[in-house]
Amino acid sequence: MNYVAILNGEERDVEITELSPDLFRVEFDGKSFEVDAKSLSESTLSIIVGNRAYHVESETSMDGSQNVLVRGSLLNVEVLDL
Repeated sequence: MNYVAILNGEERDVEITELSPDLFRVEFDGKSFEVDAKSLSESTLSIIVGNRAYHVESETSMDGSQNVLVRGSLLNVEVLDL
């Protein structure tokens, strides 16, 4: 699936392909990543990219975008379907 992601005000084209349950190929900025993503709760994901693990927490902000906390960094993300 193709998306436009607005990350802290910067627009990026993103393509996500499901390879198997919980395993995805994510492509953006000319790079491709295999991402193992598991939902731990409604607002928490466990993500593995390469040999790095990430604990991702998110909440919906008043404007409908997502505030995402990853390794101590807070990002504002809005994802639009194409």
